[in-house]
Amino acid sequence: MFMLILTSILIVSPSFQETYAAPISSSNATSPVVGFVPQNGDRDTLSLLFSCLLTLGLCVYSAVHLNIPPKNESVWRMRCRELQWCIIGLFGPELVVYAAWRQWSSARELKRQVNGMSYSRETLKKSWTFGSGTITQVESKNVLIDDYTLVHGYYGTMGGFAFERDSFPKNLASEIFGQHKRLTLTPRGVALLAQCGHLPFVSEAEIRDKNKADTVAKVLVCCQAGWMIVQVIARIAEPLPVTLLEVNTIGHVACALAMYLLWWHKPRQINEPTRLEGEWSASLCAYMYLTSQLSGRKHHKMPLNKSSNDTAAGALTCSLIHPAGLGRQEPSIEDTRPGSLSVYKLHVNEADGSELAESPSLSHDLASRAIAAHPALKTRLMCKTHSIVNCSGCTVLTIPAEEFLAPIISDWPTDQLLRRVDSLIMGAILWFATIAYGAIHTAAWNSYFPSTLEKWLWHASSIYVAFSGMVWVVINVAAKIFPGIDALWMRFLHRKTFWLTDVVIILLCTICGLAYIFSRAYLVVEAFVSLRELPKGAYETPSWTQVLPHL
Repeated sequence: MFMLILTSILIVSPSFQETYAAPISSSNATSPVVGFVPQNGDRDTLSLLFSCLLTLGLCVYSAVHLNIPPKNESVWRMRCRELQWCIIGLFGPELVVYAAWRQWSSARELKRQVNGMSYSRETLKKSWTFGSGTITQVESKNVLIDDYTLVHGYYGTMGGFAFERDSFPKNLASEIFGQHKRLTLTPRGVALLAQCGHLPFVSEAEIRDKNKADTVAKVLVCCQAGWMIVQVIARIAEPLPVTLLEVNTIGHVACALAMYLLWWHKPRQINEPTRLEGEWSASLCAYMYLTSQLSGRKHHKMPLNKSSNDTAAGALTCSLIHPAGLGRQEPSIEDTRPGSLSVYKLHVNEADGSELAESPSLSHDLASRAIAAHPALKTRLMCKTHSIVNCSGCTVLTIPAEEFLAPIISDWPTDQLLRRVDSLIMGAILWFATIAYGAIHTAAWNSYFPSTLEKWLWHASSIYVAFSGMVWVVINVAAKIFPGIDALWMRFLHRKTFWLTDVVIILLCTICGLAYIFSRAYLVVEAFVSLRELPKGAYETPSWTQVLPHL
């Protein structure tokens, strides 16, 4: 909304309606233009350039809040990841705004789900000292959560809780962790941990202590961004020409303010998560692993043999399934009890998705322990599982995969986040931001351009960026109204369409995609290139704007 209001101001402004179109036009023939302007006490070329560069840099770099990096990530790789997102923020700021919005939605949902649950808190009960040694007795109890804030929600969303490989026995670690040194809980995993009563107590003060961006720094950046907006509005009111670089900067400022609004409570540059440890950690980690896509299966079939008090692994297991032919048509998870059935290891089979093995799996045994010990897991399975009968005559429970664990929490929104968004809403929000960004640049339609070619390229690029957003919104709406469009796209994704249809779709996507990339890049590059020749009025400054503190 803010971007649309600012765009309207720019469009109706007399300074934008003056025809500074190109050197060959009659109006430009009488309008004095200048090249490089040295420092003369007023605005000059370098001060204009550095002011916009500083604002762009602050808006792009300081507004981006990345998630917790992988374990032992080098400083070089960390900086490269930050640079990658800065480039995205420079050429496609609305993409970063969309990522911020999805993370904000997930953090709010996690906050809502966790409040009212309980967390595990250990307190010192007794302590004895014998010579040089000390024996302590720790009491663990569940404490009701009623103050889980948005800061906590962001901390859980950005990968604030993790299982470390060195906390587990080698045989279990090699089976679950593979080559990874850390498995991080997704927001779904954090919510599940809270349901099981094992969410560690982390105060908001501890989280803020890890945070490398304080409120004062955020306020200073917002002040600089606000000064840029104020001085552009002041130039329009005079009226004085507004340069293309200032127009481009305003687009980034608007996006940066939206990012700051969404990420205000998100901690920045936290490098280490909270370790999850305890007697319960191995079993819950195994359960989360087996029900996550990380284990390499879309569904995890858990067949169990006939009742036996002596399990193959000698471990505590639970009766998830009753063997077929014993008078029960459907298995009941409510009857789950320890020590009754054995769990067998599964191997992925390309033909039907799974096959049975004759050796027990430690991770399955531990997952069974978790189900037996946590009623919340039984409740989830009762709601989510369905039964099938395989060729061996054994009734099998199939558990749909959920993202509870991941090697790293992606900075780009994925299914790891809570509150999955309908594709129509998701597309509408993303492309609405694109329309607004393109509209801001379209508002500079009558600004001065050093050449006619640059003018027409700017017009075409700004229109195409805004128009592409409108097209995708229309396509999303059409796909919602006419299911055949969505069905065609899904057939194309699964390579089930006619070859000529594939060629047409690929050709259109390639042409439109390349044109979009060129348009976005041109708007940024031309904003800087146009500084070589500007109207003389571009270097005049409303005197009162210099009173405002800025960099």
